[in-house]
Amino acid sequence: AVAVVVDVSLAPAPNPSPTPPVVAQVSGVVSKVGQAPAAAATPFQPSAATPAFPVVAAARPTPQHIDTSQPLKLSAAGTGLSGIGVADECLRAFTDLKRKRAVKYAIFQVSEGRGAVTVQTVSGASDGYDNFLEELPPADCRFAVYDFEYRNADDCVFNKLVFVMWSPDGAQLKNKMLYAATKDFFKSQLDGISMELQATDVDDVGEAAMRDHVASVLNAADDEMLTQTQCG
Repeated sequence: AVAVVVDVSLAPAPNPSPTPPVVAQVSGVVSKVGQAPAAAATPFQPSAATPAFPVVAAARPTPQHIDTSQPLKLSAAGTGLSGIGVADECLRAFTDLKRKRAVKYAIFQVSEGRGAVTVQTVSGASDGYDNFLEELPPADCRFAVYDFEYRNADDCVFNKLVFVMWSPDGAQLKNKMLYAATKDFFKSQLDGISMELQATDVDDVGEAAMRDHVASVLNAADDEMLTQTQCG
């Protein structure tokens, strides 16, 4: 018997019908399986002109108190021996005090964290001497300038800018030393101060004490100062 060997390796393979590509849709992006997916959309990157979060306007400060959220700008004078400078806001408040009779006083504080003397309070048009005393803390030092109006026995009116060094007995020694070391430098930036009053309690800076202090300085003044007044 003769064996017949058939080589099937050369037989053509059957030609199956092509399988249609599978189409997938994910998150709105269409791609074919087996093909490289389409490039993903670039994530949104906020630009400098487009803030990542809504911008909320800073609360508007009241006329009496400074807005500490604003950047602090120091005066060109630099710093004193204590390493404390003077914020420009202090010079602006003092200028308003000199020019606007509606402003009676300004109170300043040493802000160690900001490295400068800053404004604590600027009086309103209706504030009186009692308001001034209420603004002085019982256990912390302050600088202040008061535009004091003094009327003498001849009905002559004197308006004098009085620099107040408030150093209460309840303040800590470190606090007192810091203000004492800063006082002369700060006061030198305020052009137009007539006199100085140092106080350790409310009685030292009460309205009667202020009046007596102004009167004593005027009585010792020369004729030039006495002529700079208004007499009724």
